Amino acid sequence: MDSSALIKPLPSTELSDSHKIHVIAFDYGGVLFSNGKELGLDKLELDYGYDRNIVWQLLNSPESWELRRGNISDDAFWTWAQTQLPK
Repeated sequence: MDSSALIKPLPSTELSDSHKIHVIAFDYGGVLFSNGKELGLDKLELDYGYDRNIVWQLLNSPESWELRRGNISDDAFWTWAQTQLPK
């Protein structure tokens, strides 16, 4: 018996549009899991040396909440955030 007859081709690895990843969301507000901010702060501190207290203040600032509500643009938030960072 020819062994190639026993080998079946794998299904196509091409994904349909309905199976492709369209969005990656970061949950820092505790909707999907409650310790998202802490995990993010740990990662930024350990991997990049960021001061977790400064990042915490930025994430919990009134400006951050205005950004999340869509009341200010990303550019406006980051322009403000840069003024809050140490020189």
